[in-house]
Amino acid sequence: MKKHHTMNINIARIGEIDNYIGLEWLNWWYQRNLIIFSNLARIATSCEDRLLLIIGASHVQILSQFLVESELFDLELGFSYLM
Repeated sequence: MKKHHTMNINIARIGEIDNYIGLEWLNWWYQRNLIIFSNLARIATSCEDRLLLIIGASHVQILSQFLVESELFDLELGFSYLM
């Protein structure tokens, strides 16, 4: 997951002076993940709610960061349940 995140961050380096193609993509990527975070926060109406999010691996690092830093969620990754 960390490797996916590192690759995504380095996409910002793609482009030339005044042509920030990589940065534009990264802006879209962060926006997309912030929309997912916002929708999760909207769905959770009580601290007793439990949500299951199944999502691609490249989203996990940044979404985990958003969820933890918001202090709205107790994050539990599902890897232990899948093995």
